[in-house]
Amino acid sequence: MIARGAAFTASITGGANDRLLTFKAPAERQRASFRWHLDEGNFLSAITMLRDQLTDFRQLAGDSLHLDKTTCNSMICKLHKLAKRLSYGLFQGKRLSELQAFVHARLAVGRASQRERVIEVSTDPSSVYPFELLALLPSNGFPPSSPERFLGLSAIVRRRLRRVDESNQKVLPNIPSLPLSFFWHSSLSGAALERTFLGTISDLVDIYGPWPSAKEKLDPLIAVQHLMDSRQAIDKAGHPTRTASQIIHFACHSDTFANHPDQYALELYNVEPCNIELGALKEYVSGEVGDINVGSNPILFLNSCGSAVADSQTRVSFPQFFLRHGFSVVIGTECDIPDSVAAHFSERFYGGILRGMSAGESLNAAKRHLLDAHNNPLGLLYVIYGDPDVRLKKRRLKGVFDVCRYSG
Repeated sequence: MIARGAAFTASITGGANDRLLTFKAPAERQRASFRWHLDEGNFLSAITMLRDQLTDFRQLAGDSLHLDKTTCNSMICKLHKLAKRLSYGLFQGKRLSELQAFVHARLAVGRASQRERVIEVSTDPSSVYPFELLALLPSNGFPPSSPERFLGLSAIVRRRLRRVDESNQKVLPNIPSLPLSFFWHSSLSGAALERTFLGTISDLVDIYGPWPSAKEKLDPLIAVQHLMDSRQAIDKAGHPTRTASQIIHFACHSDTFANHPDQYALELYNVEPCNIELGALKEYVSGEVGDINVGSNPILFLNSCGSAVADSQTRVSFPQFFLRHGFSVVIGTECDIPDSVAAHFSERFYGGILRGMSAGESLNAAKRHLLDAHNNPLGLLYVIYGDPDVRLKKRRLKGVFDVCRYSG
């Protein structure tokens, strides 16, 4: 089903050696479209080189939240070079200008209509591609080095994975308060900041956690159970528990460099380290009978380094897994993020969603804030899977600064 109000859709269909990229404008009477057969070698090469290039891009920022304009411009220029290489991985440059004209004609220029610009990206799990990092708006519409040329800033990207059943739950209950489960790596300064921030809005957010606590030693199985049972109003034995979480938040390390995606891990810590591995998650849900006990379809915010990265060969990832198992939205990152940036980004996201924005709008507002207020383009590395139209049932704030410690 096409998202209402989508400016256009992008889809990658077919399998290895037969991938077809199609851009369509479904609302137009003439059904304008752009079609291109992808070269498999270039497609995989572009994905493989992405991680190294993004690491170099991120290192230009150091560990700072606020950057000077010179550093910001250097990072944007480097990202444009990366975007050019990614574009060649799709089009080999032959029809890029044609595609840019197609995109530019369907995205309103200027920020006033930000909420109305939606791009729906539909792919098989094996064809996930970083569309947010493509600079598909032509230089005749924006300055050549403008960050506005990136789809991740010029529109809300609605990424859907085919063969993955989506939740129909678009409104998450937050009355009298928002149930939120908090998992962390306690040694991270950013995780401590995020915990403190959520504590300052305890009248709006009912926090379960943080897990692991100082008094609790979690083995991996218990950690997995904590995470998956956060979706449920009853435990696996059928016993009543506390209210199902509507947002599950991770402030931790993650490891998506392992040779096999089953070893990808969300790394928790308090008394001792405790990893939640993708393979252990798969094993746990294999014992579930469907999702009969799921009491919510929560937002999952994986605010950890590289949490949205997919295996270069199989394209298996944490977002793919969680969308298959009862989560309506998964937010993650394409690379490592400095602690100070991750904590600040989290605050801006919650400030947006608590004052009535959708998940997608809140994410893009946080990206823009980083860029506008701090000359920091690292927000482009945050991506959203699932339905970005999901929002809370009740608007609890009049303005974002009611909850954000930073006003700059």
